[in-house]
Amino acid sequence: MSFFLKLYALLFLPFYSDRTPLPDDVLNVIDENKWKESPTLGEYLILYPDCKTERGIRCVHCGSGSLRNWGVLSERDERRVFVCNHCGQRLYRSSV
Repeated sequence: MSFFLKLYALLFLPFYSDRTPLPDDVLNVIDENKWKESPTLGEYLILYPDCKTERGIRCVHCGSGSLRNWGVLSERDERRVFVCNHCGQRLYRSSV
């Protein structure tokens, strides 16, 4: 099942979205087990308290404050993963 979802994401999301194509690390999030492995925002801030700034959350890897979020199975999926726009690292997930 996840093979076809990844294939769909690779083939169709770049055409139906104004966002940049998904990096491989984000495509792995489509697997629900991988999504559950990511920390929630609360867990992320406990692990990296310096990543909370006056302007929001920043990436622990590169320090960028530019983050994007992706739905696990679709744009409307309530399960979200938050990724750094600068380095592409998966940072945390929604708590749904």
